[in-house]
Amino acid sequence: MDSDTWNAYHIVSNRARSVCYATRQQQFRRQTELTVNALISTATNQLDAMEDLKEGQRELRDMTAASLDRLLEGHSALQLQQGALKEENVSEQLKGQGTDVQEGHQAILDDLAEVRGRALEIYSKMELNLNGVLQQQNTTVQFYSELMRKLERMNGTLGYMLTYLDSMQSRLEDRLQMIQGYLGWAGT
Repeated sequence: MDSDTWNAYHIVSNRARSVCYATRQQQFRRQTELTVNALISTATNQLDAMEDLKEGQRELRDMTAASLDRLLEGHSALQLQQGALKEENVSEQLKGQGTDVQEGHQAILDDLAEVRGRALEIYSKMELNLNGVLQQQNTTVQFYSELMRKLERMNGTLGYMLTYLDSMQSRLEDRLQMIQGYLGWAGT
């Protein structure tokens, strides 16, 4: 094989390698962008879902507090009514009614006190559980926010690397063309 053929072979071989390298770089860039975009989309969706859950839990807590307040108001009103009735009709009740009625009233008052105690206990448990869920949710939101920050940083780094590799490829092609020119000049 003579020197011109040999030089032409090397030039074509270098061109083919350069084209393959550029194609691989473009594929890598596209796959990286798709992966980062998919991760960002997933993280954004998770953050939105967590915000919706947080809002729902706030509404549930508000509704529970309002229900408990209404229950306590009703209980207080009932106690006031019973107290007023007792004061007005003490003598009549003592005369007209027996101990069965008084025991029934006391049983109702005891049941109401027990219901109130249970309602307060349920409310405190719900508040405790809700605080735990909110704390877990805040931790998850912080995790996804940190993940988003890292993904954006990684995306910037990959963009810089791809720009640097493109620049290096361009310089390499310029040098190969310069060498090809020298070889062509030396061969003629």
